[in-house]
Amino acid sequence: INGAQNPANYENELARFYQSLIDSKRNVVIVEKSLEPPTMDEINKIQRGNYRFIEDMIKSMTINFALGVNVELQKYAVHAFAKVMLDEAKKPGMNVNKATNTAVYLLSWFKRWQSVLFSGWSAPATACFIFFGPVKKDKEILFLKLLSYMPVDVLILSPDLNDLFTLE
Repeated sequence: INGAQNPANYENELARFYQSLIDSKRNVVIVEKSLEPPTMDEINKIQRGNYRFIEDMIKSMTINFALGVNVELQKYAVHAFAKVMLDEAKKPGMNVNKATNTAVYLLSWFKRWQSVLFSGWSAPATACFIFFGPVKKDKEILFLKLLSYMPVDVLILSPDLNDLFTLE
């Protein structure tokens, strides 16, 4: 949502919306302005190897979606990751090293918020990921796309009409 219909009531409307999410017992993550890059500790926790082909890297790195006994959620995560990464692999100039770097970012962010988003998850529950501000960084765009293929509602709120969106 770009802009605010009534700036005077915007904060109150957001507070009511947030309370309705909590009342409905949805898991909610709120991020302001940008996603902090993964820490070295988060990056080091991602299992990876050396790959010759992007497709091999994607298949191998899905091991990082160890979501316990929830097989259904794990299938969503693997499908979302493969879809986003295969689409990214089609971009001109993409190579295995760049794709692996991107995959590490996506997996690190996923692991950062998985416990909040998917705590106690069972179908048809849907978590909510709220991003305040325009999404401008390529990896952030990919991460939000990844979440959108999962049982997660992704909401981007940018009250400033002058902000330019790069996500479509």
